[in-house]
Amino acid sequence: MSTNQESPTKLALANVNLFYMGLTKRWGSEERLIIKDCLIAQKAGAKVYLYTYKNSRLSKNAKQYGIECRFHQGKFASKVFEWHKLRKLNRLIDELNINVVHC
Repeated sequence: MSTNQESPTKLALANVNLFYMGLTKRWGSEERLIIKDCLIAQKAGAKVYLYTYKNSRLSKNAKQYGIECRFHQGKFASKVFEWHKLRKLNRLIDELNINVVHC
């Protein structure tokens, strides 16, 4: 008699919420790697959120794979002194009960 058991990799990230940041409008190897990482995490049992621009190529591809997207409002600047514009991100991370943020 055999029992159905989930594979260890399926349980590796159970009950973990991952937040991937992909603030880019490009489509290249970095963006494809973000999608790949999200899919691997989902397969390992994690709840995955992708933070990106609403009409970006990254968000469109993420939706095709069933990755839940959260969208950035407004403009984004990568200068260190302008990161305060992401203040709403703290609230979002708290609301989603995020365990790990990947930038």
